[in-house]
Amino acid sequence: MTDKTKKRALIIEQLPALNDEVQDTLRILAAEHGIDIYTCRQKLLGGGLAHFGSGPLEKVEKIAGLLDKAGIKTWIIVPTPPRFGPQRLRSLEVTNEHILFSTQQGVIPITTENRVIGILADISGAVVNKQLKRMMVQNVYQGTTENARFEKHEIRRAILMGQPVLDLYILDEENQISAIIRALPGKFDPKGLGDRATLSARGNIGVLLKLCEEHFPDFTLQTGYGLSQLPGCQLKNEKDGSDWQLENLKYVVRYGWIMVDLALQPQPHRSETTNPEGPSVGTVAAATLLGRPELAASGGLREMPGVGEVINEIDQAVAEDDHRRPEPEEKVDRSLPLPPEPKHHSIPLRVLLINIAAFAGFGLFIAFTRGSRIPELLLHYGFTIGLVYVLGTALLFWGGFSFFLLKRRIENTPTSKIRSLAMGMVEIHGQARRKYALVAPMTSVPCVYYRLRTYRRDDKNNWRLKSESNSGHVPFFVEDSTGRVTVDPYRASIRAGVKQEGFPGQGNILLGGSSSYDSSEKWVEEVVHEGTSLYILGDAKLKKQPRKSLREKKIEKLRDLKLDRAAMQKYDVDGDGQISTDEWQTAREDIDEQVLRERLAEESAAARQEDYIVIGRSSHRTHPFVIAVTESEAHLTRNYGLFSLLMMLGSLVLGSWTLYKILSYFRFL
Repeated sequence: MTDKTKKRALIIEQLPALNDEVQDTLRILAAEHGIDIYTCRQKLLGGGLAHFGSGPLEKVEKIAGLLDKAGIKTWIIVPTPPRFGPQRLRSLEVTNEHILFSTQQGVIPITTENRVIGILADISGAVVNKQLKRMMVQNVYQGTTENARFEKHEIRRAILMGQPVLDLYILDEENQISAIIRALPGKFDPKGLGDRATLSARGNIGVLLKLCEEHFPDFTLQTGYGLSQLPGCQLKNEKDGSDWQLENLKYVVRYGWIMVDLALQPQPHRSETTNPEGPSVGTVAAATLLGRPELAASGGLREMPGVGEVINEIDQAVAEDDHRRPEPEEKVDRSLPLPPEPKHHSIPLRVLLINIAAFAGFGLFIAFTRGSRIPELLLHYGFTIGLVYVLGTALLFWGGFSFFLLKRRIENTPTSKIRSLAMGMVEIHGQARRKYALVAPMTSVPCVYYRLRTYRRDDKNNWRLKSESNSGHVPFFVEDSTGRVTVDPYRASIRAGVKQEGFPGQGNILLGGSSSYDSSEKWVEEVVHEGTSLYILGDAKLKKQPRKSLREKKIEKLRDLKLDRAAMQKYDVDGDGQISTDEWQTAREDIDEQVLRERLAEESAAARQEDYIVIGRSSHRTHPFVIAVTESEAHLTRNYGLFSLLMMLGSLVLGSWTLYKILSYFRFL
């Protein structure tokens, strides 16, 4: 195998959210390299590193170049399999030139000239859960993409509060791993830490880490184990068996060798940015003070006695000022409000009465037939004669006829533009937009609607529905080229565009991870993503806008006027400190005029359409309410027509069988 055909691994740094540039890059990757966009999204979203894929160098470099242009950090490596493991630290001795680490296999001296790569990991998985909560709160529910990840000091503190392990990879002059030292809480003598030693075993790990950072100039710390999704670096938990902690310690070693590969591997595909050539600010300033601006471009000013020091001081001051200057804040507020809490809808009286009557009838039947053979005979003759099949035939016919009526309703309802909506049954097409910061609970992607079903295996290895939840209580917007309108999806028939299955394991499954999971339970999630093209058939109606009457507003303003002494003094014309009847009447007339002007201003102001019109389910039971992700209306009606045809055929077949059973029982055949 030649060097060009040897497989390379493409490692990427994950993002808390995907911007438009990244989405465009994914489309290019799908078109040019046949990569699945959805799988790429799952790999790109998260809080650490991920294995994007493997292949020949030429192909991997092209993909890495596209990702780099979109602002995604990439590495191309040939992963080195671990050749040896770490030596456990017993004690240490610190001097000015080196640190002597005593292990079970001997003493390992590390000088200040050595390059050291540290791996600080939490084998309990607590950091993963904390990172997930941070992303859900900041990136999802608050609708922001800034600061969704832990800062370095936050990750370090979270690891030290869990079950930390510190691995030190020592590199020799040829950048080869010469030794690995592992420090575990309470497993080494902290006397070598001197006055910094603490009574906390975890605290001593933190002190040892700070000591390494101060002592070794070329020290790099990696804290992404558990957050990263790299091959052979899975994070296990208690559900994976009694030795899950030992397995995690082995995976930390694999993670450490990959981090060394990333640190040492050059990246020829990444274009380095260079500073534009030209004189510095200090050079220009010095040339101006000397009255010789032409010397700024010559480069000879720094060689002049005393001038070079002045130039360096000016350039250093400018650099420090640029470093302290805060970056301009984004003026656009992209945050969205939190989704509303689910409403407890009351059961309609008609439905309640029907259920009560059904249960009462069934109870009376059981009471009167107790101890008799009537139920047994009804069941026997129902199947023998075919009366039970009559019920199935009726249900199939009713379902097929309902789909046929829905198909005809869609075909006969004209499509309306959102700006010219009329009240009543309407049909619109548009793009889905979030009104609230709603996300899908399993995949953690922005959406306008989700339905999550949880299934569990029974004793016969069949999947049984355990629970179901959806976001039918969360309204969203639909917009076209003419305007925007609010849609309330409660009790709608929703056909989602994306359906995915997942298994509940540890937290980072929501980040697209592939860690351990509970195979006895699965999740099925249907999602309508933000920006999806939707077809909606529903009832448009005006929102009930709670508004105070003129009398209520007048009373409120008069009450406020009485509490405002400065305002009341303006009506004290005679200056006696008292408000007479005539003066109070003048105040009332002014308030009347003010309230009237405000109401006229409210009426004349052009309210946004999405604020006073909502599309939802009609109060008429026969009126449909459909929300569908579909390519076109013809595609939707074709599907409904197919459903209707299949049910009608099923009704015909079952009806024929029912007729045959009845005729056979009465010996007509």
